[in-house]
Amino acid sequence: MQEEPMTPTLYAYSSGVFVLTQWVDGLNLGTYKKTHGRLPTNLIYDFYLTELALLSSGYKDWDTKLAESVIWLESGDVRRLDYGLCEPIPESMQPGMLNTLKKEIGDIYINNIDKIRQTLFYAGMTSIEVEEAIIAFQSYIPRLV
Repeated sequence: MQEEPMTPTLYAYSSGVFVLTQWVDGLNLGTYKKTHGRLPTNLIYDFYLTELALLSSGYKDWDTKLAESVIWLESGDVRRLDYGLCEPIPESMQPGMLNTLKKEIGDIYINNIDKIRQTLFYAGMTSIEVEEAIIAFQSYIPRLV
């Protein structure tokens, strides 16, 4: 995970005691909206980009919270934070988990959007914001999958 540009540098770790990482100056979803008066343009794309990067590096976050786990930097880059229930996944399971995530992403492109709607509503977004985010994702090029 340390080689992944979307994660902060890990300086120290003691299981169950503490994690010390690089300070990342950015805005979570709520702060971004308050600061800019709107949601990030590529909200869903950025979220899934971090999910794919995390799985590709051999880790799974079992408690992803869009409102807290993803932050946007002033440069427009995105970073992933909050690895409370993140764990290494066996190499043998990685392809299957990546395929499942890619199917989830692909479903949004073909308008099977129940799961992403639920994720966005859970993050505190309004119905209009959810629909705008889905439309923006579906029209963004290049596609993630």
